[in-house]
Amino acid sequence: LGRGDGLPELELPCLGPGDEVQLAGLEGRPRLVNVWASWCPPCRDEMPWLQQAHESGEIDVLGIDAEDQVGAASALLADLDITFPSVFDPANEFAREIRNLAKPTTLLVSKQGEVVYVQSGPFRSYDDLREVLATYLKVGTTAIVLAMIEDDALGDEWVLGNPVAAIRQVSHDPTLR
Repeated sequence: LGRGDGLPELELPCLGPGDEVQLAGLEGRPRLVNVWASWCPPCRDEMPWLQQAHESGEIDVLGIDAEDQVGAASALLADLDITFPSVFDPANEFAREIRNLAKPTTLLVSKQGEVVYVQSGPFRSYDDLREVLATYLKVGTTAIVLAMIEDDALGDEWVLGNPVAAIRQVSHDPTLR
């Protein structure tokens, strides 16, 4: 799977109630797709940050529970109060299709349905996740830029020609959230 490719032509059942999901047809909104398993400690560690991204409403989040048991996966979601949808992939078909067996693996998919970023391994913090979302999907940047213009918070970094540093600096300012 390379940058610009779409998601594989797989249909996976929902983990819980709901219809099967055709992965290749997911487009229209930016999306984060995360491959996880209940037995994977780094997967468990980053789940709350994925939930925060889901709750922001700025991006759709889809989990793919792979090589797992339905009961263990459902219990993990309940324990962590995870509400974003997940599909079940007991045979690890998705990972084989994208040629990446690491867990967790995160893919960012543009609103056109193209993969724009793949990360093998967990995010280290919610801020790391937000930075990747802003960089590759421009998620969360509109409010930050508008707040910076409105509050004249661009500061010296913008004037010195480093808008990324200015955005990063302001995006960590809790008064602008």
